[in-house]
Formats: sequence, structure tokens, C-alpha cells
Amino acid sequence: MLRRDKKQYHGRGSKKFLEAFAELALNKSYFDITISAIASKAGLSTSSFYVYFKSKKEMLREFMEYTLSSLQNRILEIKNHSTSITERVRLAIKSLAGIEESDKFSIAFHRVFRELEFIDLELSRRYYAEALNIL
Repeated sequence: MLRRDKKQYHGRGSKKFLEAFAELALNKSYFDITISAIASKAGLSTSSFYVYFKSKKEMLREFMEYTLSSLQNRILEIKNHSTSITERVRLAIKSLAGIEESDKFSIAFHRVFRELEFIDLELSRRYYAEALNIL
């Protein structure tokens, strides 16, 4: 089977895997989460995981991109919010801290991010650089 461009797959299937990973990462270490556990949680096969991602590490990169995109969108919303500057700063700090309880992706990513420097130091540096650019 030919592997298509990842951008074509940034749809329902890959999102199911990312959501399943986020759900598992709320309670488990990145190192303890297997691809088969992610696939099982997503309700998809392990082989379909490889249609979307080459590896768990590549999925982590996609997860990071999703998290950064979400952060960027939240910061833009906050900047355009009609509340006082004080309230906007509070909202921004809350978003940066990843403590929005309704966003399991952010919570899960920040749990995994603590391990990220051990997983891929270059990826963690990229995350910091991109997060600073968003601000």
C-alpha cells in the first residue's frame, strides 16, 4: 500500500489516533503507551496506525503540531476577546499553563512533554521555539 501525504490524512482517522493517545497519556507515560493500545482505544487496527504515522514518535510530532495550533488559536481568541486587558492576560496564562480542564489534548501533551526531552531533545527545543513564536 502506498503511503499518501500526511496532510491528506489529517482527518478523521489520524484524529482518532491522536484522541486515543491523549486519552491514554492522561494516565500513562509515553513510554508505557503502545501502538496497539492506541489503536485499540481508537477502535482501529494497528496496521491502520501505520497508514497515518510511521512511528509513535511521528505521531508525537503530529500531536505536538496539533497542540501548538490549538495554543495559537486560543491566544488569537484571547487577543481579540472584548474583556479587560487584565482578564485577557489571565486567560493567556491559563492557556499557556495548559490548565484548561476541557482540553484533554493540552493536558495530555503537557504530561507527555515532561518526558519529551528524554524522547527527543530536538523536538522539545522545536516546541519551545514555536511556542515562543506564537506569543
